[in-house]
Amino acid sequence: RRVGPRSPSHGCPLARAGAPRRYCCLRLLRGMASGQGGYYKSWDKYSAKGANGEDDDDEEDAARAAAEATRRAFDDRPRPGSTGYEFRKGHKTQFPDCSVLPDEGQEAAAYRVASERRSAGVEHFKEGTVWSAQQAVDAWGQGLLALERLKNLRKYKPLEAVSAEPDAQDDRGGGSSPSTAPPPAEEPSEEEVDALNVTLRLNIAQALLKLREFESCITHCEKALELDPTSIKGLWRKAKAVWETRNPGLAREALTRLLEVDVGNAAAVAMLREIDAEEARKRVKRTGVAGGRATASGRRAAAPAGGRGEGQGDGDEGGRGDSGDS
Repeated sequence: RRVGPRSPSHGCPLARAGAPRRYCCLRLLRGMASGQGGYYKSWDKYSAKGANGEDDDDEEDAARAAAEATRRAFDDRPRPGSTGYEFRKGHKTQFPDCSVLPDEGQEAAAYRVASERRSAGVEHFKEGTVWSAQQAVDAWGQGLLALERLKNLRKYKPLEAVSAEPDAQDDRGGGSSPSTAPPPAEEPSEEEVDALNVTLRLNIAQALLKLREFESCITHCEKALELDPTSIKGLWRKAKAVWETRNPGLAREALTRLLEVDVGNAAAVAMLREIDAEEARKRVKRTGVAGGRATASGRRAAAPAGGRGEGQGDGDEGGRGDSGDS
């Protein structure tokens, strides 16, 4: 039976500090429900640690170091698409495997891989879908990377020959028998490498036109025209890509060069007419005045068309263009 208020100085430290009795009771009940023991568990852990000495510390440090090493390995691992070269927007093409076959040199192996990638890209592009065009760009891009490896091998071949001369002299001085290894396969010529390079770039340009990546298409066309300035397909695909970006000046320039190479090309004449009509509409909308003198391209377009047709000027409408191969 309670006689009076209980003294605040009972065993609870919170009560001694002036905390309300209700708070002290709730704190006690929660501790009992959770198995109480935050204080005692900490003390037991401290006692066990003191009894075991520094073994626990070493184990914790080792576990922490192992976790850190795992995290770093996870962060530094190569991710798909994180290496390679970007031929189409937002995707990096991986470098191909240029393993050397028996009786084959490194240059011949790189050229073989480039030719195989060209054929694989043609098969992809024949399907005619956007996904197949993307796969074709990746395959042809790997062909270009293989050709870049071939060029690097030829670039540094003189340095390798100079570094190998002392070893050859030592072999001759020792009187060793000459090597009986079979000679490597015949290496491709510069003309063959340049021709394959032009073909791969024009094929990539054709696929990029389908993917509507016109800026990248223009870049590959210009690279191909550096090696073959009279390429009809290169000039035509560049003109198409430039006109899609609505740059009539560069489009007229490419079409003029195309008509110099292939006089009366129907596709080029039709595009020049389209450019002139578009410019006339813009002029009328801007000034409100119709008419004006005919441009040189318009006069050329009015001339009778002859020579090659549109299908032969554009790779995706005639000849071998349906496969995407130049």
